[in-house]
Amino acid sequence: MVDVTRTAGELKFIDQEARRLTVEWCRKAVDQGTNEVTITVPEVYVLHAVSKKWVSIKEQDKRQFRLRIKGGCWNTAAAFLKR
Repeated sequence: MVDVTRTAGELKFIDQEARRLTVEWCRKAVDQGTNEVTITVPEVYVLHAVSKKWVSIKEQDKRQFRLRIKGGCWNTAAAFLKR
């Protein structure tokens, strides 16, 4: 990932978009009956989710990631849906 200095507004957006994506990732995990999902999203959101310990990266191929969903991801997704 390119090292970029981001504004406070950009960082808030990345955080909120990553939170929204946790809902999709958890839904996919439930539908597939597994805690590992393959997704295609920009790296910035995945790296943010990793930094929050919501997911871990099992494999990466360009913009495609195989993620392991962690407990924090489920809690974040549930809280996001409550809003």
